[in-house]
Amino acid sequence: MTRKLVKTGNSSALIVDKTMKEHLGVTDEVEVAYEKGRIVLRRPMTVREASERSGKKFREAYKRLAE
Repeated sequence: MTRKLVKTGNSSALIVDKTMKEHLGVTDEVEVAYEKGRIVLRRPMTVREASERSGKKFREAYKRLAE
């Protein structure tokens, strides 16, 4: 899909239409990531998802801190 950028002040904007928002499962915010020649839009992580990811990544450090 090719989309046109819209001029807004000194910037350009990409219009995220209803279908795109529904596909991402977002309302007002998106996570933006830059990858080799791409800009990726994602649904932001929930607090629960961030907590689970943190728990997996830092499990050993948390155990050492608790001792």
